[in-house]
Amino acid sequence: PLLHQNAPPNILKYVCGQFAKILPNDIGAKREFVSNRGLATLQKIQAESGSKLAEYTATINNCYPPEIVQYYSPDFAQTFLDRIDNYAVQ
Repeated sequence: PLLHQNAPPNILKYVCGQFAKILPNDIGAKREFVSNRGLATLQKIQAESGSKLAEYTATINNCYPPEIVQYYSPDFAQTFLDRIDNYAVQ
């Protein structure tokens, strides 16, 4: 509930800032952040390039393997379907 994509950016900045401090060093928190849909919610947030919010989002995303971040991205389902459509049996 603390992380909501429609929250004002000035609030999100502080919430994400706290997650960015905790997640790099706490495996349990990283697992919980994913299982509680925090990572999925984070991917929906539109942060202004160069802002602190964008910096915190990048820090949080860097706590996870790229394929996990991609999986929780809002456009992953469409990307996955496109890959199926374009896959040619070899």
